[in-house]
Amino acid sequence: MYSQLEHIFILNSSAISQKKQDKLKEQIFSACKDEDIKKEIFISKQKGDIEGFIAGVLQHGRKARFYACGGDGTLNIVANCIYGHEGCELAAIPFGTGNDFIKSFTNTGNFSDIEKQIKGEAVKVDCISFDNKIAVNMINIGFDSAVAGKTEEIKKIPSIKGPMAYIVGVAVILKQMPLTQMEIIIDGKEKLSGRFLLCAISSGSYCGGGFNALSKAVLNDGLIDIVAVMPLSRLKFISIVGKYKKGTLLGTELADKILTFRQCKTVSVKLDREDYMCVDGEMLLTGGDEFKAVNKAVMFSVPHGCEQKNK
Repeated sequence: MYSQLEHIFILNSSAISQKKQDKLKEQIFSACKDEDIKKEIFISKQKGDIEGFIAGVLQHGRKARFYACGGDGTLNIVANCIYGHEGCELAAIPFGTGNDFIKSFTNTGNFSDIEKQIKGEAVKVDCISFDNKIAVNMINIGFDSAVAGKTEEIKKIPSIKGPMAYIVGVAVILKQMPLTQMEIIIDGKEKLSGRFLLCAISSGSYCGGGFNALSKAVLNDGLIDIVAVMPLSRLKFISIVGKYKKGTLLGTELADKILTFRQCKTVSVKLDREDYMCVDGEMLLTGGDEFKAVNKAVMFSVPHGCEQKNK
């Protein structure tokens, strides 16, 4: 029952302006006015303090729902902190550029409604484990990762914010059309090798602020969805990007000609040189890694009135 849990709100101040923080705190106090609802607000000021705060909470054995107030990166930090701890739930209140994980649910506006959040019910969702870390949504290598990195640079320009930063990032990287040499091994059997435009390894469906790239992904089926896209010309890329965004590309004859799509338990990726991969919106330097599906590994609180799109 939601009233029996502590409700701990983690506000990432680098993702939320002071004005929005003040408004959010007002909404939290209003929604939690019932004295039976225990609440706490923690405002992150610097890198690493979220991890330190949550470690202190867990050390005392407190059972809580942790609301990650920020973007997908904030959600990833909180998920990694509570992973493996019984009695803890993860929740997301979107303030990021992409907010892609929650797009795998209906009625995403409810994720910004604190009352509906508190009345939410937790469901078990998968994660992807690698290098003693987890991802809850998606790992991108190649084009998508380059766009994510460029978007972070563009967001520093005061006049370009939100989804527009991602669109500008796509335009910049589209001029370069970088290719990445990869060796991809799926479930220890099937091997793909060569130069690829991109590789996406996913539990959720969305990336890039609304691209339904892995449209068949189910959040709790125990499987990784992977797509590896072959080199494309700019014109070809532009001609298919609409279908890629809408989620209507996979399963078509066109898709069979330009990409490999699989659902699996494990994926091993090796790069010919170190490069950045984008893990739930955050950039990590890698030369490759092994990614494993962990079935129903995290309790995720779904706001009242929302449900999974794919089941």
